Amino acid sequence: MPVVRTAKDIKPLSKVRANLRRFVERAYKSTAPVVITRRGEPRAILLGVREYDRLVNAQEREEIRRVINLSRKQIARGESVTLDEFERKMNAKLKKLTRKRA
Repeated sequence: MPVVRTAKDIKPLSKVRANLRRFVERAYKSTAPVVITRRGEPRAILLGVREYDRLVNAQEREEIRRVINLSRKQIARGESVTLDEFERKMNAKLKKLTRKRA
């Protein structure tokens, strides 16, 4: 996400409210966020949907990398199970849950 660098990136709520359509269009066309202030304090950030999606996707990719790295470490320590073992354990748990609900 781009760094907020100038006064044009920081706007009071009153100005955003009065010119909402213009600020929404700016957010849509730009990757730069607009920091919205109230009484001089930051309160919200207006961000275009493409930039938001990019940030969410980057966060999801990082989480996937973290899980893969953790899995590799577990495998290296011998903390893994075969697919057949996993299926047996899951089927046993599902049977227990089904019995509890019946």
